[in-house]
Amino acid sequence: MARGPAEIAHGQMFIGFFINVLLCGIMITQVYLYAVTYKKDPKWIKAVVYLIFLADLMNTGFIFAYLYRSLIKFYGQAEVLNQADWIFATDPALTGIIACAVQLFFAWRIKILTKSWIFCGVIAAMAVAGGVAGIWTAYEVGRTPTFTEFQNFKATVIVWLAAEAFCDVMITGILVLYL
Repeated sequence: MARGPAEIAHGQMFIGFFINVLLCGIMITQVYLYAVTYKKDPKWIKAVVYLIFLADLMNTGFIFAYLYRSLIKFYGQAEVLNQADWIFATDPALTGIIACAVQLFFAWRIKILTKSWIFCGVIAAMAVAGGVAGIWTAYEVGRTPTFTEFQNFKATVIVWLAAEAFCDVMITGILVLYL
């Protein structure tokens, strides 16, 4: 059976959104358990947890709004499937901000664990680079809203994802070695 334009353009995104919603339910449970279990945590740590939670909920909402617009509101209009809008552009920005916040928190924890400013500094620098590149990717999406032209800012996306992946691997490696 032939695949339709919506399935080709947004099928993978829809599957990813479904997984995102499942993980969002798990995250809600984790944040609730954190709130009732760690009442004595410093206020700044609680603020970080709740801000990341809020940003992730917003990201899920924006993805839903984009998919609803593309697949339901403009059903049958194939030209809409090749266009990103400001709602779509929020995804790389929010993802970059969330990843940066989490990685900076881990950089701080690694500083406490290892007493090494070098590890902390490298992780923090890469986290900030990834966060800035994620925000820059959102800018590029807004400037070039046609999906077929996204290859024009491939370097920005590579910097964003490579910095975030490097950070995650470094955090994992250090935690495995020191714990």
